Amino acid sequence: MVGQDSRDGQESTVAQFYNKKTVFVTGATGFMGKVLVEKLLRSTQVEKIYVLIRPKKGVQTKVRLQELLSAKIFDQLKESSPKSISRVEAVNGDITEPNFGLSEDDERRLVGEVSVVFHSAATVNFNEDLTKAVNLNVVAVFTIMEICKKMKKLQALV
Repeated sequence: MVGQDSRDGQESTVAQFYNKKTVFVTGATGFMGKVLVEKLLRSTQVEKIYVLIRPKKGVQTKVRLQELLSAKIFDQLKESSPKSISRVEAVNGDITEPNFGLSEDDERRLVGEVSVVFHSAATVNFNEDLTKAVNLNVVAVFTIMEICKKMKKLQALV
């Protein structure tokens, strides 16, 4: 059962924390991001998960979201709780852009709704151009902190 502690059937404190919260995840299309999104959907009653996704190689954000949610890791969740997938929503953006390239509407929505942010977007390519790697792995951290400073309900940045 979602969020229950197997010892006594009580909801875990972690599950309680996420109850009815809205989460924002960067890097959701990567390996760790997929694992995180699946775990949040399976183990908590999170209200909504916004995932920052950039268009890539001509594939639009909504298509990339469908590709993300069609990954094998989500199969059991879709079978046991098919409606849970509807709690994931794509936000168009790119961590290499100023303010992640967020539209005014998307930024307003994130600032007004999000309680928890997971910043997991990064490059792990050790042969990456240094300027690009710094933008992805350092500058983006400062950008997410600036966005988080505006969030009215923020409780955690990971």
